[in-house]
This record gives sequence, structure tokens and C-alpha cells, in this order.
Amino acid sequence: GLLKDFLSVIDITLPQTLQETVANDFNFFLYYQNNQSVRRGLIIPITNEVKAFRALVDHEMDFFTVWENLYSASDPKPERVRAFEDVVYRNIDIRRMQFTQKEDIGFYYAIFKSKKYLIIATSFEGIKIVIDRLFDAL
Repeated sequence: GLLKDFLSVIDITLPQTLQETVANDFNFFLYYQNNQSVRRGLIIPITNEVKAFRALVDHEMDFFTVWENLYSASDPKPERVRAFEDVVYRNIDIRRMQFTQKEDIGFYYAIFKSKKYLIIATSFEGIKIVIDRLFDAL
């Protein structure tokens, strides 16, 4: 299927400025963490990493209305929108809003520039695994 079909099925509507930068292909992944929880994520090819990153930053305050359906009903949710922070892993800039550290759940996104991929994940461990595998594939 195409990205637009997948997003339609899970009822996610991307902001127009982000839609303009994504390709039709995508990779959806499930990451089984600590044998007890499942974290979800997407790897999406993008046409312009600067515009894609800007679109995500511009819509950070709306992140939960856009991406809410990446989480299961049993996942802990933030009581309020928290501030995003920057972290770096293997020289890749990651923006994150951590809901809880104990369950390692939040909203994480990064641009893997050498491949022009947007990575979206619901756990820090999950996004690190994706980045590691992308580096391994280079």
C-alpha cells in the first residue's frame, strides 16, 4: 500500500506542509520492547529534509492530535503537551517528547539525511534501533 492509504486506515492526517515533502513509500514497524510492550514507528522517504523538519517543528504543539493513533489505548499518555527537546544519537539529531522514562514511551522524530528518511518512533530505544540498522545498511 501507499503511505496515504496506510495513514487513512489508521486515521492520521498529516499537516499539508509535511504532506508536500513525503513520498508514497513507507515502512511501518513494531518494536517489541522488554517482552512486554509494543512500540510503533514509521520510516518515510522525503523529498526535502529541511521542509520536512520545519513542518514537524511547526506542528509540535499539535503532535498528539496528528499522531495519536500510533499509540494503543493502554499506552501511557501525557497529561499535557510537554516541550520537545533535542538529543543526538550517532550524530543524528532527534527531537523528542518523552511521556514517561520508565515505560520508554513518547514521540521521537529524526531525519536520516544520507538516505532522506523521516523516522518517527514511539520509544527512544526504538528510534535508536532504526538508526543503527540504517547505518548498518550503508
